[in-house]
Amino acid sequence: MSQPKDTLFITDSVQRNPSVQIIPADSLWGAETTSVIIPGNLYSNYASHVSAYFKSGVTLVYLIVLLLFFKTLATTLTTILKGFFNLKVQLSIEDRLADTRQRNTTALISVFTIAIVFIYTFDNYLLAKHGIKEHSVFLGILLFFTGFWIFKTIVLRFTGWITKSPTPFNLIGKIGYNHLIFASILTLPLLLLHLVINSNDITILFYYLLICYLLIYLIYLSRVRQTIISHHFSHVFYILYLCTAEILPVALLINFILSNQ
Repeated sequence: MSQPKDTLFITDSVQRNPSVQIIPADSLWGAETTSVIIPGNLYSNYASHVSAYFKSGVTLVYLIVLLLFFKTLATTLTTILKGFFNLKVQLSIEDRLADTRQRNTTALISVFTIAIVFIYTFDNYLLAKHGIKEHSVFLGILLFFTGFWIFKTIVLRFTGWITKSPTPFNLIGKIGYNHLIFASILTLPLLLLHLVINSNDITILFYYLLICYLLIYLIYLSRVRQTIISHHFSHVFYILYLCTAEILPVALLINFILSNQ
């Protein structure tokens, strides 16, 4: 019985007519053919144009918003700065609905302020180090603040419902808006600092932000303590609230950032 043949290299399935002349492929083009060389940096040039358009568009919208709400921002920032070390001044904002709305609007604009400062300050660093583009940074910051706001709103309302005392926890949420505005104010100097600092020393700006945000966060926690204790809750309850609603989310965020270095 004959063994089956390995037909992997057998080409008898293709019958070639001996009268057909085989010519090389490069002879199909004559001397008049023009070769077009596509530059290797074509995509990078396109990406840089898209980045510039994105920055310009976002900045233009941001400036228009600043002009539209200039009076609101001026009024709110004056009160916020006066109340940086005075909780009573901050709480006075909640006495009038108009002031509360102006403060909430300012807090929303503060989120966009932080996002815009980041895309102008750390754009080259994040792109070179982690491959993150400007629009991803911008949207990432907006999504982070949105998610954190949803989380804190749920926690504060749930805590107020459990304790049957929603007032102090509503105030804690409002105090958080005030300290977000403080954070955006201290973020603004990055626009000037990154112009005078060598690109190789960009980590200095991260340390600056870390110190500023940590200082604001510690002041915020002291305001939370004042609010909780003034509504006749115990220090034990404050510690439990602090670990669950304040420290745990920050610890998880830090762990996420460090694990993705």
